[in-house]
Amino acid sequence: MNTLLIIAVVAVSVIGLLLRYGNWIRADFHDARARHFTRQGNVAEKQKHYRRAAELWEIAGERGLAARALANWHNNNGDYLVAAEKYGEALANAPGFAGSKHRSLLLMQRMLSLWQAGRYEAANVAARAVASENAAEGSGAIGYRMLALAFGRVGQFVEAERFIEEAAKREQTPIEAGRTLAVRYLFKTYQGRFAEIIKRCESDEAGTEASAQVLQNYAGALSAVARFDEAAEVYRAGIIQAPTSDKMTATTTVALLQIGLALVELERGNHAEARALLETAAPLLESLPLMGYYLPAVRVLSDALSGNDASDALRARILAERGRVREAMETYPDPADGKRHYNEILIHLSRALLAVGEPEQALQTLEPLATDNALLPGSLPTWHFWRGRVLEASGNTNAARREYNRVIEIGEPENRYVKDARTWLAAFAGNAPDA
Repeated sequence: MNTLLIIAVVAVSVIGLLLRYGNWIRADFHDARARHFTRQGNVAEKQKHYRRAAELWEIAGERGLAARALANWHNNNGDYLVAAEKYGEALANAPGFAGSKHRSLLLMQRMLSLWQAGRYEAANVAARAVASENAAEGSGAIGYRMLALAFGRVGQFVEAERFIEEAAKREQTPIEAGRTLAVRYLFKTYQGRFAEIIKRCESDEAGTEASAQVLQNYAGALSAVARFDEAAEVYRAGIIQAPTSDKMTATTTVALLQIGLALVELERGNHAEARALLETAAPLLESLPLMGYYLPAVRVLSDALSGNDASDALRARILAERGRVREAMETYPDPADGKRHYNEILIHLSRALLAVGEPEQALQTLEPLATDNALLPGSLPTWHFWRGRVLEASGNTNAARREYNRVIEIGEPENRYVKDARTWLAAFAGNAPDA
């Protein structure tokens, strides 16, 4: 009897091990398929396999691997904070066989998820952990680009440039070189160095054909100096280039280029074209939570600038969008992060309110950006200019003059807002100052 019991126990144990091993093998298969479909750009299949891998690893008792697969699934859905939490869980429950490469990858993924969620200070802390463990080394150029982004977004440009140089040393293809260059140009955008971007791209020193993301930065710089016709041409070139140079992110890249082009069309007064581009881009960006705020803000700005609608209904829509943004900003533990994440949206909404004759509300929309180092140097001329316009519309000419002069002090001479500030100063030169 004892012998039979022992045999039964052993049999059950063996069956359990076989089942666990079988589930482990199946989970690993689905995880590999998910990574395959990631390379193919097939989001639906990728997500299906990540979810199934998570389920099977959970059954197999591999909590860390299950958390990692689920983190990837949440990240692809745009649930970046949940993904960051799950990557942390995966780090805390790494399987015994996992080596340093496994930990390094999870550290990188957690950092990126925090950055994507707009938790820039937390991402910066995570980036310092990555750097201290040299965790980016195994990821090649992309790892160092991610590190650079985490430092650059909070204005730590010396550190960001150092990691960009490390990324450049590890480039293996022209496309990869283009992606590194795009991040380098993004930092120049953050610093307001638009003329430098344009000069380099016009000389084709960096090979603008390599990446649609480089073209995106080039077009943005052209727009920043009011060369709107040329900016539109470069945005359209990027839309054509993206499926070749940015295969894994082509859908998102194309949509972001379309939004950039829509903003250019708004500046050129082509409101119908701008609106059509926004509607085309919107379905492609549903996985990016920020776009749920950005696109409505640009839509109401388009309606306000068209001059065809100054109704109470439009005012209510603009204020409702501002309310949504304020609620979202309140969820940020660090107020500076919320302001950094939504600053461009708030400026769009302020412009919309100014266009429909609500300068006081426009000023209230801009004011939160005055504190907590919310704005990087490249955004400051824009903020000061529109604050000047709002103050002028409110009748506060003296304060408006100060804002326009501030734009001229801090912006590049080529910056469109520096030119516009000079124009607005000249328009009321000689007027009596406010009491």
